[in-house]
Amino acid sequence: AEEVEAQPTWDDLVESPSSSPGEPLRVAWLALSELGPKAPRGRIGFCRAPGRGPSGQRRAILGSDLDRLVALHEGDHLVLLLDPAELSGLGIAELEVEAQARRLVLAPCPIAPGERPSSQALDETVRFILAVARAGRRVAVISRDAQERAGVIASACLVALGLPAETALRSSRSLLGPRAAASDPQRTFVLSMKSR
Repeated sequence: AEEVEAQPTWDDLVESPSSSPGEPLRVAWLALSELGPKAPRGRIGFCRAPGRGPSGQRRAILGSDLDRLVALHEGDHLVLLLDPAELSGLGIAELEVEAQARRLVLAPCPIAPGERPSSQALDETVRFILAVARAGRRVAVISRDAQERAGVIASACLVALGLPAETALRSSRSLLGPRAAASDPQRTFVLSMKSR
């Protein structure tokens, strides 16, 4: 059988989901339909942390980014790879409150920069993401710049959907850039994943 590689798709054709602070939030979506008839009906996307911009405008930008995620991208679930200290450091400590105000379901899975999640946390997160996608819904995975940690999650989802680890990592880097799962612990972890 020919090996299929999930190609990236974009809602607003941009070169990177890690747009500059203050620019509208962009989401990079995995092209799940290319995985064949067993692919989930919903979508799995990746974006940088919303609400990033000048300090006096962060709350307004956060609200605008989340509104865009709901209205334009039709997102209804978020997986948050940032911990509370990072959110605070980015000036968006109120992300959870703002997300709940928009009826977004939020699932935390904090991963330290350059690190990998525990196997249990990764399994739970991937199960959550795939359940949302299989129900025909959209989930956006949020990290600082939608690269390193996002690449681990993107690769893990693709491996869980049947792609070999190397192909999943290549697809993740095609979507998110060369820094996807780029640290040694992340890359080693992804390449050790087994298809189910």
